Amino acid sequence: MKILAKERFRGESSGDGATAEGHGSGVCQSGVEAMLQTHIIEFLMMRAQLAYVFTLKEA
Repeated sequence: MKILAKERFRGESSGDGATAEGHGSGVCQSGVEAMLQTHIIEFLMMRAQLAYVFTLKEA
């Protein structure tokens, strides 16, 4: 999951970065948003795994 996010971020930065300096902030922002989304997904998956483990222990 992390590897896919890094690849997507790399693609965005290489695509937009060369056009103009003004676009740099936009690229940075989209990269940060992508990173945040992956972190949220990882967090939710971790919580789901924990909940699954707890239900197994109780059963």
